[in-house]
Parts: sequence; structure tokens; C-alpha cells
Amino acid sequence: MSKDFGPVLVTGADTGIGRLTVETMAAKGYPTYAGVFDPSNIKELSALENVKSIQFDVTKPDDIRKVVDWIEDLGDGLYGVVNNAGISDLWPLIESPESYFHRVLNVNLYGVYRVTNAVVPFLQQTKGRIVTMGSLSGTIPSKMIGAYSVSKFAVEALTDIYNFELRKFGITAITIKPGNVQSNISNASAPILRKRQDDYEQSSYKEELAPLFDNLDNPAYLKRVQYDKPDRVVESIIDALYTENPKNKYLVANELDTKAAMKWMFRVTAQLNQHHTNSIDKVKLHQMLDEQVDKFT
Repeated sequence: MSKDFGPVLVTGADTGIGRLTVETMAAKGYPTYAGVFDPSNIKELSALENVKSIQFDVTKPDDIRKVVDWIEDLGDGLYGVVNNAGISDLWPLIESPESYFHRVLNVNLYGVYRVTNAVVPFLQQTKGRIVTMGSLSGTIPSKMIGAYSVSKFAVEALTDIYNFELRKFGITAITIKPGNVQSNISNASAPILRKRQDDYEQSSYKEELAPLFDNLDNPAYLKRVQYDKPDRVVESIIDALYTENPKNKYLVANELDTKAAMKWMFRVTAQLNQHHTNSIDKVKLHQMLDEQVDKFT
């Protein structure tokens, strides 16, 4: 694999998948720009060989303009962006204030939109890559994390549209779709949950929320140690950035999650095809599926 590539900007590089992505790319010799939310992480990341760090908030247009200026001043251009910054909100949507719903979409969806649109001029020059963190929850709607699930459905559509629209400039947009893996997302949500103790006591979903509140002081639960480490996710990010012919979607999941994703997509197909004037018969549906499987095998 050639290492003749320009720098890649990774958002949400403070912890978890973002941090591991920066460390792995840098160790492989790829120039990496680590975008962090907490400025206290800049010194440690910048000490890594091949890494330069900058603090910015993906919800703040002024911060993103600062990043663009910073990249221009460094003078090495930009080959790719990894839209990794993300948050969740563990709460039933029907009981969620609009501000909480907006908070998640503002980071997970609008943050991707802001950052990507800002750096596209660099990527046009390098015929680069846009790699965006989706989720299995962007395929299967997930209760109790509704805002997160909505954001991941939307961000996958956004990435597909970027891929359609930017292909004329030689830019490829790719979605990474992890199943359940170890990450910092639950731990990052814990302080907000602690502030919602009164809401929890009054919630109609107290039984469903109980495991969250019972484990707010359980580091193993919050760090999701029961799941696989995110190494395969990082490998997929690197493949999406640097392989000659990347896939448009990388599902990084265990056998159970993979089967669940496929089953849900077949369910959606069946629902779309259910009892209407132009319903397609099973034989034709099988033919259409075979055509797509052959195309992407």
C-alpha cells in the first residue's frame, strides 16, 4: 500500500474509535490531523509522530472556519476526512425535549454536513475520500436511543448523496457501519443521565431505563467492555481511505448483528412490496436480489 497520500482530518479524536484511528494511522506513517473537542488532549496527540492536533467543535461554524484556515496555513492540503465525532442520548423520544433531540442531530448530522462541506475544496484538489461513521442503528431503528438512530439513518443518506454528487470531482464518500463495539459513547452520556434522575423517576419507561441508571457508576458497563474492541472498525476506516477501490458501505459486525441487519433490510423490502398495484412477485424479487449480490460480490 502506497503511503503517498496527503493528510487526513479525523474528528472526535479525543477518545474511543477516533483516538484509535489517529494512533493507528500515524503508526502506519500516514499524516493525520486530529480534531479534538477537549483541548487537554492536544498535547498528547500532537506528541505522536505524523500527528498534528487542533481543537474545534463541529457544531460551531466559526471553529470549522478556523480549521480550514489552519489547514491552509500548514500548506499540505487534505486527502481525506473521517467524520467520527458523535454523541448519543439514551432516552425515549416521546419524552425527550426538542433541545435534547437537536443536540444529537447537531453533532451527528449537521456536524458531518458542516465539516464535509468546508473541506470539499481541498478534496477536489486531491480526489480524496470522505469516510463517515454510521451505525448498525442507522439500519435497524433502535428504541431508547431514538435520536441517535435517527441521526445515523440520516447521515448514511447524506453520505450516499455526497457520493453521488461529488463523484464528478473524483471524490468518494463511504459509510462505516459498526455493530456493537467498545467505545466511549455510553460513558460520555453518563453525566447527562445523572442530571435526569428526576425525569427517570417520573418516566413511563422507567423499567426500560433502569439498566442505564443502575450502571451509571459501573465503568465496565459504560465502556461497553462486553463487546469486541474496535480494531476491525479502524481497519475498515483505513481501508476505506487508502484502498484503490473502497466499498461504499462497510458493515463491521459479528454474525448475530449481521444477520439482524440483513433480516431487517429484507423486512423493509417486503413492507414496501406489500399488497399494492405494482407489487413484484417472489421470483422477480429473487432475481433482483441476485443481480445486486452479483454486482457487489
